[in-house]
Amino acid sequence: MIFDSSTPPTFVFDFDSTLVSIESLDELIALSIRENHEPDEAGKILEEIRKITDMGMNGEIDFPESLSRRLKKAPVNRSHIKKFGSSITESITPGLPAIIKELRTKKYQVLIMSGALIDCVMPVAIKLGIHPSDVFANRAVFDESGRLTGFEVNDMAKTEGKTLHLGKLIKTGYIRGKIIMVGDGISDLEPYRKKIASHFIGVGIHKKRETVMREAPYFFTSVPPLKRHIRLLLNNVEFRASS
Repeated sequence: MIFDSSTPPTFVFDFDSTLVSIESLDELIALSIRENHEPDEAGKILEEIRKITDMGMNGEIDFPESLSRRLKKAPVNRSHIKKFGSSITESITPGLPAIIKELRTKKYQVLIMSGALIDCVMPVAIKLGIHPSDVFANRAVFDESGRLTGFEVNDMAKTEGKTLHLGKLIKTGYIRGKIIMVGDGISDLEPYRKKIASHFIGVGIHKKRETVMREAPYFFTSVPPLKRHIRLLLNNVEFRASS
């Protein structure tokens, strides 16, 4: 694929299992489960949560259903979010900061778009030098006791939220160039399917999702070939990439 250099592409990175090695909401719930259950029981509940997450990321259930099912497994409160947010930068995928830095140095627009909580995403964005206005994620809703009950109504809380929001950013002129999606899940693939994004790079460094592997024009299971692929894109070179 060759891009018109007069309109530099915008790179849109997923967060969970892409920029970081974990699924952040699952880890938040895990904090609560480990506080309230014995190790054996906790392990069983965590496995149930992982299955729900995978169902959502594979497109078997929608995002609101995935969120609701997981939050019912254990109470997550403000203290869990604060504690987790203070350590999440330790989970940044090795090698990706260098890619982000190179893109930013060359003045490409880099966005983070995720169904995760903004409280989890923002520390990583700051570490990577991505401006808060280029971060699109969910904001928490709490009940009177301080328990997380869901997310504020917004595009990121919807199954096709990334596709919807990217469309809005294009209409307002916030995004002017072609869009390159980078991520591991169906929500990252969907803008490419709907032709909102002109290019999709599937990432299977931490999670390999069958539908994404099958439909992604390029799919990488490690950082070095991903980095080479992005450099080739920037150099306006026709190529074939391998993982």
